[in-house]
Amino acid sequence: GGSVRIPASFSGVFGFKPSPGLIPNWPPSLFSTLSSAGPLTRNVDDAALMLDVLTAPDARDWHALPLPPPNFSAALKKPLPKLRIAYATSINGTSATAAVMDVFKTVRPMLNELGEVDEITLNAPHMVDIFNKHWSAVASHSVAQFNAREKKKLDPRFLLWASRGDALSLHDYLQAERDRMTI
Repeated sequence: GGSVRIPASFSGVFGFKPSPGLIPNWPPSLFSTLSSAGPLTRNVDDAALMLDVLTAPDARDWHALPLPPPNFSAALKKPLPKLRIAYATSINGTSATAAVMDVFKTVRPMLNELGEVDEITLNAPHMVDIFNKHWSAVASHSVAQFNAREKKKLDPRFLLWASRGDALSLHDYLQAERDRMTI
């Protein structure tokens, strides 16, 4: 969805979305591992410092990794190993724009210096439907706490998502969760 990426891009700062479990979340999000807590900082060095603090284990979060967190600040000083980099020029048959491809062509030589670069085909045709089921289920749960007068104050588009969530069965939601994990 963009829980770290979108605020960072709107604010002109550095955002890092860590792997699930790296930064414990408490209280838990209804979005489970779709949601992410990550640092928004002025630069990469500041993000590493924040990660050094934020990655402390927390037994209340069952997604939290049980391993001692790495030292991110120290890792920034080490050279990168050769990477395996994959990119897709289209997702589900929708191609990147010419402007995006022009930018990619300018950075491709830099990526080649970092390691092996492969173009992949990315087909996950139900990806948007799966995300929408999660989003509407959470919207429905969030709206359920409000009375009719309070609901009138909410964004009508959010209420539409909530009504879509109201129509989901538990089986629909669990299938969407399974499909998301498969993707």
